[in-house]
Amino acid sequence: RLIELVSRSAPRASRGGGSVRNPALDQAARSALLALASDWAFMVTKNSAAGYARDRHARHHRDFDLIATALSAGDEAGRRQAMAIAEQIRSVDGPFGFLDARGLSQDNSLAHNVAATTG
Repeated sequence: RLIELVSRSAPRASRGGGSVRNPALDQAARSALLALASDWAFMVTKNSAAGYARDRHARHHRDFDLIATALSAGDEAGRRQAMAIAEQIRSVDGPFGFLDARGLSQDNSLAHNVAATTG
């Protein structure tokens, strides 16, 4: 879902043919990565702060869904809403500051490699 979202939402720059960086998409990618972190599953299966791990996992999924839903509206209001949500999430949970979601577009070989290895 993340790769499709990035491919649909990344606006094209008027010059140079590249896409313009989108902080909301970057935060959606961060939230997806945090939800997929292997430590959450490990913590649950080993009963090591399992409640905390479940809560954090659910929060990262919710954060991704909030941004994705707003961006999927495809209009300016949805974009503004996604940016506001992303800014709020980033102020609380902002690792991977270097993460650039444009690398996950379907036009990018990285996205093809990820899709091929994850089925």
